[in-house]
Amino acid sequence: MKQKIKSAWNSLLFSNTDTKLTMSYTGITRFAPLLVVGGFFVVTILLFAFGPLDWHIKNPLKLYGFLIACVLALTGGYLLSVFKTKNPTKTSKLSIEKLLIIGAVVYLIMYIPTVYITTGKFYPDIYTGITNTGLAYKTSKLFNETASPIILYIRMLISPAMIFVTPIAIYFISKLSITARVLGISVIVLTTFLGIAQGINKNVADITAQLVLALLIVMLAGNGETRKKVWAYRFKILAIILVICLLFMLYYANGMTNRVNSDLENDPNLKDKLDAENKDEDELLTDALNATAQFSYGTPKEDYFLSKILPDRAVSIVSFLSSYLSHGYKGLSFALDEEFTPTYGLGFSDFFRHNFLKVVGMGEAEDDVKAQTYYGKIAKHGWPTGAVWSSFFVYPASDIGFIATVLLVAVIGFFFGLSWKHALTTQNPFALTSFFGFSTMIFYFSANNQMFQGGENFIGFIAMLVLWAVTHIYYQKKA
Repeated sequence: MKQKIKSAWNSLLFSNTDTKLTMSYTGITRFAPLLVVGGFFVVTILLFAFGPLDWHIKNPLKLYGFLIACVLALTGGYLLSVFKTKNPTKTSKLSIEKLLIIGAVVYLIMYIPTVYITTGKFYPDIYTGITNTGLAYKTSKLFNETASPIILYIRMLISPAMIFVTPIAIYFISKLSITARVLGISVIVLTTFLGIAQGINKNVADITAQLVLALLIVMLAGNGETRKKVWAYRFKILAIILVICLLFMLYYANGMTNRVNSDLENDPNLKDKLDAENKDEDELLTDALNATAQFSYGTPKEDYFLSKILPDRAVSIVSFLSSYLSHGYKGLSFALDEEFTPTYGLGFSDFFRHNFLKVVGMGEAEDDVKAQTYYGKIAKHGWPTGAVWSSFFVYPASDIGFIATVLLVAVIGFFFGLSWKHALTTQNPFALTSFFGFSTMIFYFSANNQMFQGGENFIGFIAMLVLWAVTHIYYQKKA
């Protein structure tokens, strides 16, 4: 009986498929994630410094010195993983396909309950999400605040069974059967639909970022036997990337315009504003978009080159996107001037702090602990982190200080690179999902500590790191 159980378990989770991946850990492919994800981090810094808004930074040397140090630390950590760690010699025997199928089934079982408790409907209403994003956002926010959290708690607990579906579907698609591919793509599409129905950008932005990352890696890796074929292939991939980015930009512009317009239409003083300012509703909407992007601190740069070649509405959309990607550095600039008060592991994650203090019977101390964090201290400047962003860095810095945070970024860079190496050389799905998590973390450097703020990401990401370590050690030591 024991042998039968073991055989059934091996049949369920393990396989010896020899199907090759479309990428190998050689040449430029080794560095592609750093170039793309690290490059995006650099772009957000450049947008903040040279974009259409002047943020009136009072400590530029301190702010940009810290950010440059983080860029160098991320790069150094990644390169260390490339050049100073050995390539694993054994391939993981975990069945990528069967893991995906199990995860996709769990996801689909939870999907309708999730849609219902977050939108009030049994289906993702993408029509309302696109045509009236403001209403979709307010409705979703209301349901999230008032609905029973049971389904959300269940999703947190089972997140390790779902979190690897999207990474496998994107990166290991060549190893999947048609059934597994359909399930994986369905999860990606349904996740996108849920975000649209909720009137939020996160789901669409995350999927867009990860798809673009994967396609850029494939493009840089090249394909074909001749140089001509390689460049034809790369141009094809680049065209697909541009289409994906254009669709996201159109979705983002439409969504933000709808949300701001909804707020404007619900303003009881709208008629008075129209009369007082002698403007039509379209002009007021443009003003409202600009005001929302500025968060009361940024101001439009005079004679900015875009204002000379684009209409006012387009400039306001560009300003909004620039602000969306980079305004967290304004909060960081405030935090860098505050004194360090250690929070001993309770500052890096709102989710961890809230639940830890609740479990140990100290829930009443949460507000006091939060007030000692960097993001708690800068609220006095009119910068309420949560309603606005203050970057990833203020979270770990609340526990270990900013100098140690630079070292932490180097560690993140190292494991970011190492997870990519193991994902391709051992085809370990847990290494791949860890890589996916690290890339998401770095994509959000300008915003927040994305992988540790919510329960699903926190639990799922930690579980993947542990499973990656355990399975890697097991397979490399196994004869």
